[in-house]
Amino acid sequence: MTLLVAAPIGVMLFFSFMQVVDGRNVVDLTVSNYTKVLGESFFVQLIFETVLTALLVGVAAVLLAFPLAYAVSMSSPRVRTQLVILVLIPLWASYLLRVFAWQTLLGQRGVINNALIAVGVVDEPIEALLYSRLSVWVALLHIALPFVFVPILVALDRIPTSLLQAARDLGASRRAAFWSVSVRLAMPGIVVGFAFAFIEALGDYVTPILLGGTDGVLIGRVIVSQFGTAFNWPLGSAMAFVVLGIALLVIGGALKLGTEEAILE
Repeated sequence: MTLLVAAPIGVMLFFSFMQVVDGRNVVDLTVSNYTKVLGESFFVQLIFETVLTALLVGVAAVLLAFPLAYAVSMSSPRVRTQLVILVLIPLWASYLLRVFAWQTLLGQRGVINNALIAVGVVDEPIEALLYSRLSVWVALLHIALPFVFVPILVALDRIPTSLLQAARDLGASRRAAFWSVSVRLAMPGIVVGFAFAFIEALGDYVTPILLGGTDGVLIGRVIVSQFGTAFNWPLGSAMAFVVLGIALLVIGGALKLGTEEAILE
């Protein structure tokens, strides 16, 4: 952990206080990189849009994964195994392959546009399906779904079925028993799943590059450009630490919410 996590973060933290002079990273400690990231409207707006996208991906992934995980947890062992394999099959393909697959689906001559034209829904291909914020959001949601499904399923499996039966015996309706027992006791898994989806979407830069175009730019793409083409490592490091701070705040709030729910139960 020290070698692979703490040391690189420490080096990047040091770089975030450096400056670039004549194309060279100079050890002249300053907070100007942070003031630029937090003071310029372009960076503030980009960070806001990135965090909003990550939140939407995290919430949508939980809303889709929880019913699926609940149905799997209630299935027979044979059906359960088959369903779990189906959900995890996308993980067998490479990350880039899954992103490129969405180009095939969402392109102007892609599967979705061809199907809409064939059934007469539209007369011309819908350009907004690809190279937009929507295409980035859909791809990030698809990529995050298996990672959200697994912790929720594990949390549901740990809930004794006797608790649901006891809630029904005490007069609770099926819906009330589902909400007060299944949802609340699975809250730790929900929080972990949300954290996986949120962090993955917050730091992703490959998907916005391949699917976002000019309308789907996220902060991760800009950070990568600072370390690559712009060669402004101090500014890129400052951006990364601002994003890291936001991630810690959001995940900390989610963990606190999950802990409070567990304590109440």
